[in-house]
Formats: sequence, structure tokens, C-alpha cells
Amino acid sequence: MAEAIGLGASIAGLATFGAQIVTNLRTYVSAYQRAEHKINDLSSDLALINSILTDLGASITKYEVKFHISPKNFIEAKATCERNFEKLSQALKEAKREDADTEGARKKGRKGNLGAWEKLKFALGGEIELKEFLLSIESSKSTLQLLLESFKLFILLRLYVGSRPCFPLDFSNPM
Repeated sequence: MAEAIGLGASIAGLATFGAQIVTNLRTYVSAYQRAEHKINDLSSDLALINSILTDLGASITKYEVKFHISPKNFIEAKATCERNFEKLSQALKEAKREDADTEGARKKGRKGNLGAWEKLKFALGGEIELKEFLLSIESSKSTLQLLLESFKLFILLRLYVGSRPCFPLDFSNPM
């Protein structure tokens, strides 16, 4: 049980990190006149993951001590989100550095024709790595949504069991 204490806060912290990534991604995209739909879709997916993490973190924080919530069901999903957020954070830093380098190249007469999506793709490691990253984001989104719904059902069942009377109510045989 000791390891469960703080799980909600840890997930809430991850949600905060996710919110920072979403903000950084949107700021990066806003620097381009016409942001690609792909980046906007990625940003929306990340915002949804962040929302689920926030809801899950708040729910766990509220009930983790009362119902002795074990973190084992949440560890892998949380670790995957952390890896995805960290990978995207590093890729955004790399893409922004590329923007700065491209701006310097333009001043020297060279062209930098890559759009935001292409720069992000190369910063993530290329086409294959980008596809794997996007699959991981989709998988995380689905897994977190399932965890959240399962957790809510668990809490509802525990609250229901806790609210039932200790003696059976049988009205068929009046005393």
C-alpha cells in the first residue's frame, strides 16, 4: 500500500508535463503560417491524453488510500506516456534548433523548405520512428481511456458495496 500513496499525484504530475508538451507543440506550429493537419491532430491526441491523465490522477488521488489502490495496473501506461512525452519534448527542441539553423542558412542564401511536420519527423528519427511514435500515442490514448473507465467502475462498485446495509433486507416475511 505504501507504494500506492502518491500514485495519483505522480499521474497528475505526468499530466502537467503533458500539458507543457501540448503547449510547446502548439507554440512550435503557430510559427508556421499554415500548420499541417497532421501536427494539429497530434496536438489534439496529446491534449486528450493529458485530459485523461488529469482525470485519472484526480480520481486515484481521491480514492487511493481509502480503497488501497495498487499502482501495478498503472505503471506501464504511465511509463509509456512518460517515454512518449520525453521523446516529443526532445524532438521539439531539435526541430526548434533546426528552425534557428534554417533561419541562419536563409540569411546566408540557402533555403530551408521543410515544413513543421517534416522537421518533427526528422527530429524523431525519420519516417519509421514517426510511425512507431504515432502508434504508441494511439495505444496510450486507448489504454489510458480503458484504465480510466475501469477505475471508475471499480470505484463505483466499491462505493456501492460500502453503502449496502450489513443485514439482508427481506420484506417477503414480515415479523
